Amino acid sequence: MKRIKGLIALGMVFTLLITAWATVRGVKASQFERNCGEYIRRATVAADIQTAKVELAKALNYAEKEKLTKGTVKLFRQDPRNDLGFWYNTLSSSYQELDKVSNGSWMEQSASLMKMRGSLQEMVIPTGITIYPYNMFYFVWVMVALFGATICYLLAYAYLKGKHK
Repeated sequence: MKRIKGLIALGMVFTLLITAWATVRGVKASQFERNCGEYIRRATVAADIQTAKVELAKALNYAEKEKLTKGTVKLFRQDPRNDLGFWYNTLSSSYQELDKVSNGSWMEQSASLMKMRGSLQEMVIPTGITIYPYNMFYFVWVMVALFGATICYLLAYAYLKGKHK
């Protein structure tokens, strides 16, 4: 019975690790949304060039501060939608384009705003960007916790079944 209680206690520790992982991932996602994602969305709906530039600058500053400028966010599936360099360059190019026409005619400004909106609305934010560059650490964390919890609970169940025969 002591062994079963120990396994259940250890399983609960692993379960807490899973809960902590999910909580940290949620907090990181919220931080990214608040400090970058929302500014990108605000830039896409801005009514004028200056407002769009201010909002994009905030997103770019966050991306640069967090080193979200190059690399890939996926561990196993390296495909274009996981490319941070492309994502960052799209943001940066949009800002530069707006900066070029900020003193241009109304038609040029309107055309640039429309182009920027199209680019940013179609752009996919790489999945896993919120925990970059620690993607491998988070993967190992959750795999160890899931594996540990599963083994502990299965062993406790097996011991419990063996005791009642």
